Amino acid sequence: MARAIGQAKRKMGQSIFDPHREKILLQQLLKKKSAHFPEKSLLAIYREILSSCRSIQKPLAIGLLAQEEKNAYPVAREFFGGSCRYEIFTSSQAIENALNRGKCDFWVSQKDKKRGLQMVLKLKSRENKKKELFVLERAC
Repeated sequence: MARAIGQAKRKMGQSIFDPHREKILLQQLLKKKSAHFPEKSLLAIYREILSSCRSIQKPLAIGLLAQEEKNAYPVAREFFGGSCRYEIFTSSQAIENALNRGKCDFWVSQKDKKRGLQMVLKLKSRENKKKELFVLERAC
């Protein structure tokens, strides 16, 4: 079924991973949740199911800067799930080159070193010319 969904996305010109589409799907799934199951746990389960399905459609490679890995990896893992390949790069230019060559699909980078108790991460993708696709916020 995941392959068929991936083929349909390609036919319609949609990307395999669209954070806005996925956010809507997760919100719809949470509306149907049981009052006895913690929302955070359900989100983690659904995210892993989506991550596994995406990996069948097209395995994603996520780039992280080495100096930001400690903060960026847990947030990226929570956002993309465990079925992605996470690659560590030593420079922004190395990630840009990987994106341009199609060796990396997204770049998760720390936008602000400190902003209260939050860390803000930007997703950058090959498909998005402005290189700012989605902002993640998560308490540290």
